[in-house]
Amino acid sequence: MKSYFSRYESWIVGILFFIIAALLYLPHVKSVGYYDDDWYSMYTARVAGPQILNQLYVIDTRPLRALIMIPLYMLFHGAPFYYALSAYLFRAAGALTMLWMLRLVWPAHKKGTFLTALLFLVYPGFLSQPTPVDFQSHFVGVWLAYFSIGLSIKSVYEINRISRLLLWLGSALSGWIYLGQMEYYIGFEIVRFLLILMILMRETGIGRKSLLGMLKSWLPYAIIPFVFLFWRLFIFEGERKSTDVGAQLAVLVSDPIHTILTWLVYLLQDAANVTVLAWTVPLSQMAFDLRLRESAIALGLSLLVLILVYAVLSAINGLAEERSDRPDFAVEGIWVGAAWVVAGLVFVILANRHVVFPEYSRYGFVSAGGAAILIVALISWVSSRRLQMAILGCLLVSATATHYANATRFANSVEEIRSFWWQVSWRVPNFEPGTTIIAHYPSGGIRETSFVWGPANQIYFPEGSSDNPFQTGISAMLLDRTSVLDVLSQRKKFSDPYSLVQTYPDPSHILILTQPGLNSCVQVIDGNSPVYSTYEDPLFFTIGSHSEPDHIRIHDSFQNVPESLLGQEPEHTWCYFYEKASLARQQGDWEGIVKLGLEASREGERPNDLIEWLPFLEAYALTGHEDLLAPLSSVIRSDKYVARQVCSTLGALQDVQDHIKSMIDLKYCKP
Repeated sequence: MKSYFSRYESWIVGILFFIIAALLYLPHVKSVGYYDDDWYSMYTARVAGPQILNQLYVIDTRPLRALIMIPLYMLFHGAPFYYALSAYLFRAAGALTMLWMLRLVWPAHKKGTFLTALLFLVYPGFLSQPTPVDFQSHFVGVWLAYFSIGLSIKSVYEINRISRLLLWLGSALSGWIYLGQMEYYIGFEIVRFLLILMILMRETGIGRKSLLGMLKSWLPYAIIPFVFLFWRLFIFEGERKSTDVGAQLAVLVSDPIHTILTWLVYLLQDAANVTVLAWTVPLSQMAFDLRLRESAIALGLSLLVLILVYAVLSAINGLAEERSDRPDFAVEGIWVGAAWVVAGLVFVILANRHVVFPEYSRYGFVSAGGAAILIVALISWVSSRRLQMAILGCLLVSATATHYANATRFANSVEEIRSFWWQVSWRVPNFEPGTTIIAHYPSGGIRETSFVWGPANQIYFPEGSSDNPFQTGISAMLLDRTSVLDVLSQRKKFSDPYSLVQTYPDPSHILILTQPGLNSCVQVIDGNSPVYSTYEDPLFFTIGSHSEPDHIRIHDSFQNVPESLLGQEPEHTWCYFYEKASLARQQGDWEGIVKLGLEASREGERPNDLIEWLPFLEAYALTGHEDLLAPLSSVIRSDKYVARQVCSTLGALQDVQDHIKSMIDLKYCKP
């Protein structure tokens, strides 16, 4: 058994890594969808073709991302499911490449290098894995960084000049490509220098001549960061302020002492976040919100991971013991890991960024490998084998539960967005070109206008504007203080360019689409007679009277919803009947609403948000269905806020029979 494992160890470990990655990153793969910046980049590629991504990433100051994103778009045609699969493959490939690199540095320490790469694979401090499109470049960048560093380490041992030259060329090329994905990944170049330095120090020790020799050995690889920095600082001109080097360093010039002290504090905080808190804080933020069934699944996945790792680790422990004359992983791993952590954070902090869970966890991804080395090296100092296994087990359980909880969080958010736009598609046959939407998702999370106009245009204007493919047919505004003031002051239409995409919000002519709560349906606010859910965001109370439903083309044909983006059409439960009734109300089809109400009743469907009874109540009143209207009064009056609005709305109806008016006054309005 021992010789069998030794012979096929690479295959066994490779398969193990892909299995563990699948257990951690694929349980919710069918629920994955566009998220955050995915909407604008994928809409741009859809309306102008994948080659436009060249131009998009030049504006984003990361032009080499197009080398990855264009082929992926041509393969996947923007379907998020396939991006989720490729993200899984790149994440596993990155961990395996790290293992290969580490074993070039510590060839005799199979257990230590295995555990380090394993902890990097499961590292719970990086929480953007479920964002399928935008983070492809992060995974590819880390994978290529490890590959580039590994080639440079091989060249240190290589005697043949031609082989060494080929290794250098491969290392330089992959180095420039990974730096072109994310500029702050340049911290990997410090890691490259440290590893080469450590390898040479083993042979020559520390001295003036030896240090000069080490520097000479590293110089061929200095071309990677120096050429990149020269291009980035003096040749390339980007348009994105958040990645502009001059703008970031201007903070230092304006207040150097305060800035340096702030950077030092952030460095200490982020080092703690990356090495220690990554294994506890995200878990506490998300895992305790899981339902019982989801908690059981997370526990089951954790047990599977533990069983698989223990089986392979037992086989590795059975291999030949490491000789004392070989490099000590426990000692070297501590200082290399600590230095790696700092190296990965320095350029993040210089860019005035900070590792914060969960939103900005990505800034610790470069340091994750160093954190893994440091943790494994520290564990190796524990004398008790059982305690070592207990610590490792806790780390694996924490990571597995965190990733499952994180994926659940993303899946729920994506499902909310999908449900929202499916309901809009039932309610709105089409929009007038130039419509400006102010929307509200049930759990919030609309940080950019593209989170609204992205899905809206994918449904209603998938080819862009008829005059300009880069101009959206639908624009959007955020629900915030600035937008409220713009609406109230009747600000005129303005240009709001979003990278290559051009949007023209018009605060003087808006349409409000809101889903006040998770148990509410999407509601179109009619500014002529606005009514609001009990759960509504109070900001809408201020601008609701400005919402113009006339931007909805009520007699157009319904649009096709792209199921690859928004999933299959949900079951026709209450919200379907409500959306159709709301549309029929706008069309003046009161008999149609009565039929919808009767059908919903037969199906046993009722609203959780009482304001959604209103179009049915209006229809029952106008068509004289006292038998349907009267029994609902007790339900409506259970919520005083809704009851007051219903009383006002029904009391203002024209052409209502006298006995219906009397019943409304008695049952809906009388104190």
